[in-house]
Amino acid sequence: MRTSGRLCLSFCLSVSIQAGIIETENGSVRVRFNSATATPFSMESGAGETRRLWLTGPATLTLRNEATGAAGDAGQIGLTAKGVWRESAGGLAWDLMFQGQGPRAGHEVRIELPLLTQSLEVFIPGDDGVVKLSRRPDHQPAAYATYAWRKGTRHVLPLVSVLDPATNTGLTIALPADANIPHFQVGWRGAKILVLTLGHRGVGGGKLSPLRILFYTHAADYRAALRAYADAFPAYFRPGLPRGPYEGAFYYHHIQAHPDFAEMARQGVRYIWTSFWFTHLGEYLPREGEWHPYTYAKWWKLGETMSDEKIRAFARSMHEHGVGVYAYFNLTEYGGAGGRDGDAAEARRQLREQFADALFHDENGKPVPTWEGSMAMNPGRRYSLWPHLEEQVRRHIERLPEIDGFVIDRLDWASRLDYAHDDGFTMVGARPAANMAMSVAEAVRAVCRMAHAAGKRVYVNQFYRIEVLRDVDGYCHENDYLPGLGYLSPYRPAAAWHLQADYIKDPAAFESHLKQRLHWALFPQMIAREFPISQQKPDLRAAALLEAYAPLFDPLRGCSQVLAPHPIEVSGDNDANLFEAADGGYVIPVTSRMRFLGTQARESVTVKLRLPEPGRLTGVEVRVAGSAPSSAGIRSAGNAVEINFDGHGAASVLVVKARQGRAERTKGM
Repeated sequence: MRTSGRLCLSFCLSVSIQAGIIETENGSVRVRFNSATATPFSMESGAGETRRLWLTGPATLTLRNEATGAAGDAGQIGLTAKGVWRESAGGLAWDLMFQGQGPRAGHEVRIELPLLTQSLEVFIPGDDGVVKLSRRPDHQPAAYATYAWRKGTRHVLPLVSVLDPATNTGLTIALPADANIPHFQVGWRGAKILVLTLGHRGVGGGKLSPLRILFYTHAADYRAALRAYADAFPAYFRPGLPRGPYEGAFYYHHIQAHPDFAEMARQGVRYIWTSFWFTHLGEYLPREGEWHPYTYAKWWKLGETMSDEKIRAFARSMHEHGVGVYAYFNLTEYGGAGGRDGDAAEARRQLREQFADALFHDENGKPVPTWEGSMAMNPGRRYSLWPHLEEQVRRHIERLPEIDGFVIDRLDWASRLDYAHDDGFTMVGARPAANMAMSVAEAVRAVCRMAHAAGKRVYVNQFYRIEVLRDVDGYCHENDYLPGLGYLSPYRPAAAWHLQADYIKDPAAFESHLKQRLHWALFPQMIAREFPISQQKPDLRAAALLEAYAPLFDPLRGCSQVLAPHPIEVSGDNDANLFEAADGGYVIPVTSRMRFLGTQARESVTVKLRLPEPGRLTGVEVRVAGSAPSSAGIRSAGNAVEINFDGHGAASVLVVKARQGRAERTKGM
């Protein structure tokens, strides 16, 4: 296939349809399909010695009416279905359209693709990662975007990739990042059949119901799969504003006290997500110039009023010490306790009189209480909460010019269905519903539009899906699950609370997770030696570990993961990842699977890189946890370069310098 200088290439060029055959202009991809629904019975990629036959037989497409239970092909259950193949954003799209004249109901679409063998691997972006079919011939991972915190329940991108290491070829099947996806689940059986299930899709009543499925080819590496998808939907992966200075570790707290600045500096803290100056959730900045914040009578019970000038003075003080300030924001919850008396009476009144039409309902038709009595809300443009949220953003921008932006809380509600509203597409059986992902995504985009116009960045918290991430600038996540967050943040900064390992009871597990964070550039939240940071208790050992690892995390600020296929190898019982720095150099975290910071054993390590223009590399600084920085040399090794360094223990970071002036950046290959 023609590469045009790119290492990650999907189906390309213009397409033509003749007698049930669709192929690219250069013939590198060929799909033969059924003429009615365009269901493929043959799919090939490459040519000559690189030719790869994907389907070993015809795919099947069936539907099930969730209300009646009737199942079969479209005609058997009283529907019409038409399909066509088109070129789409570096790939091919299989566009399907379903229609029925009977009562509208939710339908499940099931597509079975016979394209697996035991020698292949399957990539599920989430807890599963890359799975060898020889070890797991039957599997049904969690449904995409499941609302859950437990390991094994997260699948964060609506795609699945089949990888063939023997031929270094891969095929990714995906749904668009801007589609309404009320349900999507991948599975496979017998290491032969890949099964895609899409539920709660309303069909009937004479309305058209579309479904688009995307296909990309690439090398047999998860990076190449991510690259193909990220290139097709860049606004969902790349920051809305250029990367800024306040990236790195963070802490989450009110502004009436803070840890010691020297201790913050030792841990590499670069921003604070400020909270609790709101009167209650939803009223983040009141009209008045001075007010009773949540902290007046609740939680810390500080008994202090809040004002614009106090917030602005705090931001100025933080900036003097190199720490950015992000304001708390929330689109999906309203009300709860707070204010002068610490009760919820005023919030309940406003909710009842102004915002009742935006209340979220569960499957039992009941409103859902959330944090301290606040209520889950639908922030869609059609409902009354929307203009209130716009006004809240406007007040922050106009009255608090020193803040650096917002962190939007609780996007996990985007993984739920709202039974109080109807998005015109989602149905569960005979019941209409609203996929919260669509209204949350709409509201996030509005915040980003207003904030970016004022030069303010927007970070987001608690998400398990891609639809809500359009235009945002980074992630400050309450759940530190990996590698899922790493798959969502190749080009954006990310940081998270410490929840996967109990840092007080199990320091070894905590350090293990720190090494995983280093591998994916997921920055820590501060844990102070004595200061009680909100949701992170102080602990001497944890604070000492964060201080030891801070110099290793620091070079990763402003970096992007290199999504070229197979760009890095490392010797020994180690893991390594490759990031590109803003200055055109590279940063390589190398982490041991066996050793911890207190371990005395050290080893020599070889890292092999496959990069364009390797002659640009000029030198390497080696940062080893617990040791002073040193240097390492670079030597050519065939079509790659090798870096050898000594003294590697628990974790090391290589900072690779490069000359300026190259024609093309790695992440643009």
